[in-house]
Amino acid sequence: MDKSSPISIVAPYNMIIARYVEIGLKSRKVRNRMEQRLLKHIQAILSRESVKCEKAYCKWGRLIFEISAQEMEKTLLIFRNIIGIHSYSPVIQVTNQLDQLFQAIQDFSLNYLTDNDSFAVRVKRFKTFPKTSLELEREIGELVLKTFQEKEKTLHVDLDNPKKTIYLEVKEESAYLFGDIYYTAWGGNPIENDKAMFTFWKGLPGELASAFLLTRRGTVTIPVIFYDNSTKLTQDENPLLPISMNNLQVLSAYYSFPLPYIMVNMKSVVNFWEQKNEEEWLVSFSKEDFYNRVAILIISNLLKQKNLADLLFCQNKRLLIKGVIFSNHSLFNPADHSNYSIDLLKFVQRQSLSCFFPLLGLPSPVINQIELSLTKQSYELISTEFSLSSLIQPFLTNSADDRAIFIKHDTSSRDDDELVEYFDKWKESEDLENLIQQVLAEIQIRKSVSHFF
Repeated sequence: MDKSSPISIVAPYNMIIARYVEIGLKSRKVRNRMEQRLLKHIQAILSRESVKCEKAYCKWGRLIFEISAQEMEKTLLIFRNIIGIHSYSPVIQVTNQLDQLFQAIQDFSLNYLTDNDSFAVRVKRFKTFPKTSLELEREIGELVLKTFQEKEKTLHVDLDNPKKTIYLEVKEESAYLFGDIYYTAWGGNPIENDKAMFTFWKGLPGELASAFLLTRRGTVTIPVIFYDNSTKLTQDENPLLPISMNNLQVLSAYYSFPLPYIMVNMKSVVNFWEQKNEEEWLVSFSKEDFYNRVAILIISNLLKQKNLADLLFCQNKRLLIKGVIFSNHSLFNPADHSNYSIDLLKFVQRQSLSCFFPLLGLPSPVINQIELSLTKQSYELISTEFSLSSLIQPFLTNSADDRAIFIKHDTSSRDDDELVEYFDKWKESEDLENLIQQVLAEIQIRKSVSHFF
């Protein structure tokens, strides 16, 4: 039975079996490496949460953890938040000798099922076991019905939509009995500790979700938190910084090691704009636009700094930063998707950044345009030989600036020549370069450790 409700323990379970999905698609060598990585990751999180794991190992495509009955409920709640696991179950390990196995099933059913429940039995067994799965399911079902009849209780067999299901997996050395399958929040791949991406944070909606969507792909996401102490952006007067710090606590709990993050104080940037916004090269930009562009230039510089890379370590491995994650509010103005958003995205592309936009990180008009374009392409491909380049080509133009733009330019947006002129003026500004170096000199690299409980 799929469980999303609060977890309750109804049997003396002594193990947890965890299942993965995506790892199973890898080659044997990669799968073995990722299994061991996931196993160590879970053991470290259990240790951090003060849960004693008696034993942990991989077997027949499963991760198995021996946990005491007293700590089972807390452990199941922790497993719900493990990235890399698809589902998990508390189980009872029993002998696969039929007489003792059937007795264990009787005891389990009396704890697990209640009067008037509908139920089904699902069995998996190794090939040379003397009975087939169907034979075992039939015999166990009859045994459970008889057991409840003797107790003057009623059960109903429902193979299509049972309220509860008894699961049995029979292996060569023993059998595993359980009643519930719980699904994790994120699934995905285990977090690897040698690849990473910056995630652009200002305390705005969508930033944490965008980071999680890349974290579940096995990447260490390092928040680069931009903040300042000026009016409307202080910790006391505006919730942006506290939101970022709260998001950091949530995100770092999913890691089995201290999560690096970078604090960037933008007070000098705001002061710079307030003093110089009448100058020709700044007059066209609002404070928010200027703030965002400088933040992008700072991230671009961070990616190029070798001394910074030397400071970003996880478990004695230097992290390889592969790009930057943006959310929906990072670059896209919810009030205007035509001018501000496109111009700012062009600016990002000119910095030669590897940018990652989860689909929820794009505004609705952009998502709609992607859907329409892909639908049109799928119809055209029905009568032609499939070609990946032909599928991608309609999204590209001769201008490198437009490669990530899936929305038509508004006629009021600045044209390319005007944008180039603005960008060139930015590059030539000595004041701007000095400002960026001043901000970079004040950045702080820290590490965050948090807990689920």
